[in-house]
Amino acid sequence: MPPVTIISPVGVFAGCCCLGLVVLGISNGCQPSDGRKVLPTKVEVDRPRTPLEEEISVPAATPPDVRSYLERTIAAMTQEQPQRLLKARRSRATGKGFMLLPDDNGQIARRETRRELAADWPDRIRLHYQTLPPLNLQLTFLYIQGQLWLTRNQFPTQATEPAMIDEAPTDTLAQHWLPLLFPLTEPGVVCFDLRTNQGQPSRDLMRVKFPHRPLYQLAFDTQSRLLRHVEYRYLPLGTGRPLTREWTFDQYKPFDGLLLPTRLVYAEILESPRIRDVKMDWTIERWEFPDKWPEELFQPPKTTP
Repeated sequence: MPPVTIISPVGVFAGCCCLGLVVLGISNGCQPSDGRKVLPTKVEVDRPRTPLEEEISVPAATPPDVRSYLERTIAAMTQEQPQRLLKARRSRATGKGFMLLPDDNGQIARRETRRELAADWPDRIRLHYQTLPPLNLQLTFLYIQGQLWLTRNQFPTQATEPAMIDEAPTDTLAQHWLPLLFPLTEPGVVCFDLRTNQGQPSRDLMRVKFPHRPLYQLAFDTQSRLLRHVEYRYLPLGTGRPLTREWTFDQYKPFDGLLLPTRLVYAEILESPRIRDVKMDWTIERWEFPDKWPEELFQPPKTTP
């Protein structure tokens, strides 16, 4: 097996988003980027607030007006059949597009890729990438109950860095589970700070706090009530410059009675100066909600010591 270098050109799981979740580029000639991530919360002020200040600003429960708004967004997404969300806890999205990966010289380049993300709420995720010629690369991320395995072309390793492992559920929430909406009504989740009719095109904004996750900001289309945007903040170690991770959703189509996006775009935003850098652009061909998974789908790979 060639030497393995793990870099994070688009975030560890932001691809773990990816699996956002996170994307690992692995190449002979690559050196690690600034690499490991920590995930401070989304801020709306010039002076970044501390995590403690952010937690204090979160109410104890979702306010009644926000609950009422969520009921309307779920009704729009389920086409007035909210019981359809019961099947969304087991889901798979398959598609194609591009992601940024290193070439043989270690230079980051745009690569055409197929992807499949299977997710079993709340703690099983499998994200598989298959690049198209001329690059022959398969990357698989498997997250099971706090453990993360990374497989490149049949060679598996198990992640040990807690911040990297944590990115799997953090970014899967942003890019996959939040468009399904059901996590917003889960026990312990607080939705708050609803601001309607913001900007052009008009968006309704809210913030969401999940236990053990950063703050997310969501933007819904004011007219259709469909989710258009999710973002959260994180700070790469050693840089001192916080980044915003952003997922945007478009081209909604019905799948088993649920209106879901078929275009997902992932970008990172650097402030001072503000630079938006698109890292992934996916066309989702189908969303599926299996009754059960094949036993081998979430089977951890065997790794050598």
